Amino acid sequence: IFWSQYDEGPLSLYIPEEDRLLWEIEKEENKPLEEKRNLELLNMNKVLLQRGRKFVIIGNLGEFIKVKLLPLLGVEIDEEKIKEKAKEKEEAKERGIFFTWAKSKGKFEKYLFLSRLFEQAGDLNKAIKCCDKALKEVKNEQQLIKAKERKADLYYKRQEGDDEEKACELYKECINLSKDPLERARLKTSLSNVLRRRRKHLESYNAAKEAKREYEENLDKMESLGEEERKKKKLDYARCLNIYGLSLYSLGKFEEARESFSESIKIKQELGDVDGIAESENAISLTFTQEGRRLITQEKKGEAKEKFFKAIEHAEKALDCRRKVGNFRGYAQNSRNLAWPYSELMKLASNEDEKQKYFKKARDGYKAGISYWNRFYPAPPTESILFRNLLAKLYIDFCSITQDEKEKEK
Repeated sequence: IFWSQYDEGPLSLYIPEEDRLLWEIEKEENKPLEEKRNLELLNMNKVLLQRGRKFVIIGNLGEFIKVKLLPLLGVEIDEEKIKEKAKEKEEAKERGIFFTWAKSKGKFEKYLFLSRLFEQAGDLNKAIKCCDKALKEVKNEQQLIKAKERKADLYYKRQEGDDEEKACELYKECINLSKDPLERARLKTSLSNVLRRRRKHLESYNAAKEAKREYEENLDKMESLGEEERKKKKLDYARCLNIYGLSLYSLGKFEEARESFSESIKIKQELGDVDGIAESENAISLTFTQEGRRLITQEKKGEAKEKFFKAIEHAEKALDCRRKVGNFRGYAQNSRNLAWPYSELMKLASNEDEKQKYFKKARDGYKAGISYWNRFYPAPPTESILFRNLLAKLYIDFCSITQDEKEKEK
């Protein structure tokens, strides 16, 4: 296979070695989120790695063919005609693809599609309004479940007023309507997640446990599905294991929680769900941080430190995954959860240098989280307020333990 990379310079050709392709992929994936990535290079290198003999041509291949090759073949080119045809073709393509798709869809599908677009644009209020419009176009029970579940998901993400309570009610309505055990399991997973956020920990655990049981009772049914649908259901199951782990974490069952997160990671690795892996790595980090805090109350400071270092290790893995997929919301949340064990290590530090080192690490984590929230348009979510509060608390804690008067004044 050969691949042509456009360049104004002279035409050249090279045979890419595997090490070079892997190095270029790693370099692009590890760029900070604010830096633009070369997606063409990333995607093409991944394709080339799958192939045997391969060549990469760098330069203006089109110009080479036009100036060198075509005259040798006695072919003349009408430049203006080519440009005109290319323009017409591009305009027809722009008009055609989306509108052809849109004409094939009813109002219900269009409103749900718009809802997803507004969510991606960061306007959850308009996304919810589109769900309301979709609900007015419902033609059957399955569409009703789809629209209500979508609206519940948006309430969970918006987190204003009684949004979480509304989300719970909608998930419960969907569960009562659904006759498909795998769909019911997915809905119970989402319900458990909201109940946990509302601090109804036992209810959250029971809902997640039921969802897990329903998935495991229907694994045979999952295997009989088509490839794409089976992958989707397996990822739903992996999410369920993650939420089940979080419900165990809320009850203080840290070891059991980590086992569930690890099971979830295995499935996500198999299916290439990088963002999902980040969720579970982040959750493992939280369990180690909480376990460390518990050990401090038992006067086991040495063991607590070990737990905090493990928390940092898993939080950094989560951040690395978030960076690769460009998930700003996840990156913000993981930055906070990386800062947390550093803030605890700061309090345990035995000398001034250590105190300052861990303070700065924690401060940078909270500030990074705030900077990523500030990228949301039209405004950061209310969760960003929590980050400022945590940063303020970190400053107060640092001032109470440092002997450096200049740093304290800062």
